[in-house]
Amino acid sequence: MLITCPECQFARNINASSIPAKAQLATCPRCKTKFRFRILHDEEQLLVANEEDVPMTQSVKEELNTVSQAEEVASMKKASGDGHEPEASIEDDYIESQMVAAMQEEIEQLLKEEEADQAENDQDSSEALSADDMQQGAAKDMTTEDDETLSAPSVDVQAKIVEEYAEAADDEAEQPRALIKRSASAQALRERGVVSIDATTEAEEEAVRAYAQEQESSAVETASAHIVPETGSDTDIWDAIAAMGDEHECSESFAPGCGSQVNIIPWEDSRLSVVGRIFSTFSGLFVQPVRFWRGVNAKPQLVLPMLFSLFMCFVSCAGIAFGVQLLAANWTSVATVLQSILSQQGLIPETLVWGNVAPAIMAVLGSMLLVFPFILGGATTIGARLLGGDSVPFSTGVKTVSYSSGAFCWLLLPVVGAIVSLVYLPLLYVSGVRSGYNMSLFKSVVLVGIVLLLFAALTLVAVAAGVTFM
Repeated sequence: MLITCPECQFARNINASSIPAKAQLATCPRCKTKFRFRILHDEEQLLVANEEDVPMTQSVKEELNTVSQAEEVASMKKASGDGHEPEASIEDDYIESQMVAAMQEEIEQLLKEEEADQAENDQDSSEALSADDMQQGAAKDMTTEDDETLSAPSVDVQAKIVEEYAEAADDEAEQPRALIKRSASAQALRERGVVSIDATTEAEEEAVRAYAQEQESSAVETASAHIVPETGSDTDIWDAIAAMGDEHECSESFAPGCGSQVNIIPWEDSRLSVVGRIFSTFSGLFVQPVRFWRGVNAKPQLVLPMLFSLFMCFVSCAGIAFGVQLLAANWTSVATVLQSILSQQGLIPETLVWGNVAPAIMAVLGSMLLVFPFILGGATTIGARLLGGDSVPFSTGVKTVSYSSGAFCWLLLPVVGAIVSLVYLPLLYVSGVRSGYNMSLFKSVVLVGIVLLLFAALTLVAVAAGVTFM
């Protein structure tokens, strides 16, 4: 029989032979809704009423129902082991597991009630037997005149007593067997978890109350497990942190043991070799400049940025020397082109000698090495604070100027390298100011423009000083 809950539409196939004859109500194991799954006709109700008039027949029928129910459960288990039963879904398995816990107490309560009824029946039968024994003794003591008339009733009484003793012996023999069958049926029901059919209303209500109490107690235990007791001390959290020990200091890029990646400038990474520092620094400047500038505030120091500025001084000198030598070798054709462009005569020299321009170039590069990082770095720091930037160490401005000078490595390419350097230098500078001082793009462009104007003024002063010195 297919029984379907009208509320949640949960359905389950139940063997019709395992359902009590007068059962009409069922309880849904999912939503706990009590509903009527069938309506008995008048003939069926009359048949049930007639069967209730014969207690022995009804008890035998109940035992047969329990045996058939146990056999049905065993056959269902066997079919499931052979693979004939379709696989239940995860939700059905969860519902069946919850249903077993809800039905366990109900089944045990029904077994206890049956045992109590059996004990009362045994007591009544023993009282009836004792009353018959007393009547038999009284009949033996009675004396009558006619022995023939008394012989027939005494034989009937003895036959009745023997029959009652035989029935009592059969009941006592069947009682352990019935208990064993009921226990096997109950165990099978626990393992299978079929839909519970309400034999009596009281047993159903008792099972529902027990299940509700169990759910409330489990909910209280779950809630209490997440409650943190209040100790009343404000220093408990700090004591717990102190008990964790010293935390690993994240001083290197990609340092193991740190919660997240620590970005520092590769030139300042002590784990890298000299070649690794040079390659990683220039690749970061030209490939991922935004990520490169994230570590500008990681290590406040001045020595390593100044060493990078010194390194760029030598690179720039090499690039300028190579470019000037190439320009001097082809100066005649270059001067002709420049003279045709410029209208005024005498501005372009006819010859270009490397020894005449070398002192001026060295003076400019020397001033860049010794003066520009500190002067321009200080100007960047002051301007950033005036424009609302973050309060960072003075070394941030020095780093921004020093590492932005990496754009001068393009001077190794003649003519084209100079143009690329002049374009890439302000771009690097703006990116470094934005990351180092946490400023907007507009404020960063304004600040870099002011600093570059100062840089141009200092360059003209240095060139003028070098020419005067010559």
